[in-house]
Amino acid sequence: METLKGLFAALEPLVQGLEQQFEQVTEPEVLTLLKNTTLVGVLPAPHPILIHRFRANPDTRDWVQTFLWAVIYINLQALQLFNTAGVQLFQVRAKD
Repeated sequence: METLKGLFAALEPLVQGLEQQFEQVTEPEVLTLLKNTTLVGVLPAPHPILIHRFRANPDTRDWVQTFLWAVIYINLQALQLFNTAGVQLFQVRAKD
């Protein structure tokens, strides 16, 4: 919210100056003003991009698998392929 307040505080005097120059300000004039205005120093510097690698574990694998089965099940409801009272989800595990 503070970023938007800073943005409006910086742009408001510019638009008011435009209003003083012209009797009636049109949208193209405001757009031209905004295109030629820089906000360097007004807006905060962007944060560096942090890259996190995904590390699979049994909990995340189970969550993703459950989520995918839920999506499949919900999308197939429109086709009425399943008797909804008799559906049971199960998990197949590879032998270690």
